[in-house]
Parts: sequence; C-alpha cells; structure tokens
Amino acid sequence: MKSEALYDVVIVGGALSGISCAETLRTEGFDGSILIICGENHLPYNRPPLSKQVLLGKWEANQTAIFSAEKFGELSLNILLGKPATALDMYRKCVWVGQEQYFYRKLVIATGVAPRKLQLAEGLEHTFSLRTIEDVTSISEKIATSSSVAVIGAGVLGCEIASACVQLGREVLIVEKSSAPQIPNSGGFIAAKIFDALHERNVNMQYDVEVDYLTDRGQALTLKLSNGNVFNADMLVVAVGSKPNTEWLEGSGLDLSDGVICSDRGEAAPDIFAIGDVANWADEKGVNGRRRENQTSAIEQGIAVGRYLVTGEVPKQTRSFFWSEILGNKILMIGTLHPDRDRLRMLQGNLEDDKFIIATEVDGRFSGILSWNMLKEFREARKLMGVEKNG
Repeated sequence: MKSEALYDVVIVGGALSGISCAETLRTEGFDGSILIICGENHLPYNRPPLSKQVLLGKWEANQTAIFSAEKFGELSLNILLGKPATALDMYRKCVWVGQEQYFYRKLVIATGVAPRKLQLAEGLEHTFSLRTIEDVTSISEKIATSSSVAVIGAGVLGCEIASACVQLGREVLIVEKSSAPQIPNSGGFIAAKIFDALHERNVNMQYDVEVDYLTDRGQALTLKLSNGNVFNADMLVVAVGSKPNTEWLEGSGLDLSDGVICSDRGEAAPDIFAIGDVANWADEKGVNGRRRENQTSAIEQGIAVGRYLVTGEVPKQTRSFFWSEILGNKILMIGTLHPDRDRLRMLQGNLEDDKFIIATEVDGRFSGILSWNMLKEFREARKLMGVEKNG
C-alpha cells in the first residue's frame, strides 16, 4: 500500500472494535477502499484470552486471532502492520505514520488503551505488564522459572493473573491500595466472593496499602509496603489500570479530556469517529459520556459505526458487558449494579451454593444483572435488561 494514497475509510487500530467496523462495512455493501493501521506486528487478535487461556497454557497465542490472513483478503482489507499512527491532521484529512501520510474520506479511531505504568517499577528487571501477545509470552517464560509472583492491582486483570499463577502452582502476593478487589460496575457486590476465593487458595492479599519501595535484588525483587511489611518475589506484574491511547492525537484539535470525546453515534469531529476502549460516547441525550472498556461494547460500537457509515442508521446505545474467570468461578455481568441505590433482587440460586444471578432494579427496570457460575441461566436473564418487569 502506498503512502500518500487516499482511502475511503482509514481505521487506526487493529483490535476487535476496528475489525468489527471493517467487517460490517463490507457486510452492509460498502465497496470502497479500507485501510487498517495496526501498530502491532501480529494480525488482529482477541485480548481477553491472554490473561486466561493463554497465560494458563491452554491456548497457543495464535488461537486468539480474529481473522486469518485469507479472511482479510476475502474482505479486501488493506492492513499496515507494525507501524503505529503518530499524528493526525484533521484539516488535511491525513494520518501520519512516522514520515508517511495516509489520506482518508472517513476516519475511525480504534487505538484502545495501554497499561498504566508504576513509576517505582520503571527500568527494573523481572517486572511486567500484560496487554499484548509479547507481554503474555514474556510473563509465561518468567513464571516457568519462578516460585513466587507479586501482583500490584486487584482489578479484573490483576485477579485473573493471580488466579492463573495460583493454578500454575506459584506463591502469589496481591497488593491493592483499595480495601477490596475492584470489579467494574459491580457496586462492590462480589468483592467479598473474589476475596474469599483467593484467600482459600492461600493468596497473600495486602489491601489498603501501596508500594513505598521496590528494588531489584538481581534474581528477584523486594517490595516494601506502606504498612511496613516487606516481601520478596521472583517476579512482579503491574496491573494498575489503563489509559487511552491518544498521545498520537495530541494537537489534532479533538477533545481528549477522557479518551476521544464523541457524540451518541461515535462522531468526534466531521468524518471522524471513535470506537472501543478509547472512545467516550455520549448518551442518547448527548451528555454523560463514558468509556466502556469491555469486549462486547467494542464489537457493538464497531458494528454500529460501520453500519452508520453505509446506511445512516443511528447507533443504539450499548450496555456494558463484563466476563471473567477467577479460580474456576465464571463471572458475567451486563449493565451496572447499584446495590446502594437500587433494589437488590436475587433472580436465581443463592450465595451459599456459589451459584446465583443477582440484579438491581429501579423504576421497574433492571440496571444491572450479574451471574456467578450460572452461564446458561445468564443468557436468559440478560434478556430482562431494559424490559419492564412482569408482576
């Protein structure tokens, strides 16, 4: 593909949202030229399995691929691998990739997020974060020669990493500045369940603390915490959240106050759209923007923008969807639980049996539904979202 060429649609970012958008363009009948600019050297792949199946050794990394190379050919998609976008000139309608320029009629930004860094860990050996195939490969290789693993951060990713390490037979330390595991949109409801699951597997959990001092001891690391405790570990994985990949857009004129600020149809500026983790879509009233960092929203936004570009159909608002597996417990959730604000209802099962579906309800509608080890039943229960209750 040529630099300085004009493409009908340029998609910056090769993750799931961007690929969903490209595929939808084709299935809706779009026959114009499409360029996908992907900063990684791999064909686009699914990220959620990295911290689950791949880290546990159940999958090879190539099993996470979204499409085969042949599928890209069938869809007539041009893809630029290993060259991240470096700047946007929205007035000339041009994306810079280093010294190369790619012009567009429509631009879709799908650059996702990057792991937040921990300054204390910068430059130290045996320290990792998990976002890419290269990351999970490096972590797996280090786990193979380690007996103890420290994880900073007890969000979803941190708990999944800890879960995998425990199942691989390693001693695990979790350090978290909050008072419990941090599961998005759950209202804190299942924090105790996750805490108990980890505790039962002898995970050393240090909550309400931060790392004051971190040093490399040659073959391993020493962590001194704000509560005065000192721990040694063969390796460290930092999982303290993420930040939108918007550095390449600085100076472009787009609103980057929290990701790429968009309308309720994903439009950030004339002929420019944003989708996936980097996108901050307004609600149907044009206010209350938020980023939805989950796989389902990424797919739905990609499909919505692809369809809108071809048909003009205004996208419907998506609901946050979350899934995880921690020490064999399968967790699924749609919407947002508000147990402190809305009525809490047990739809099926009970807490004692470790199988349940719970929801919060306001004004006759469900605001969130969460399932713990009831996958089949959740598929039916999620249909209740946004539907008035009967009786």
